[in-house]
Amino acid sequence: MITKELIPAEAYILSSIIEAWALLKTENEIIDSVLEKYCSIHNYRKDQIKYMFKSGWDWEE
Repeated sequence: MITKELIPAEAYILSSIIEAWALLKTENEIIDSVLEKYCSIHNYRKDQIKYMFKSGWDWEE
């Protein structure tokens, strides 16, 4: 997973990624679980920050 903005790799982000991956979730489901966790801690809506997260190694739009 890569981010478009500078976001620290805090424990809750890493935990969300690892838990979703361990449950064999798809890339989109993993991103969604990270969005849910990030929003619950930072008081955002998913539609406000969805642009910041992407799966893969390269940020091609």
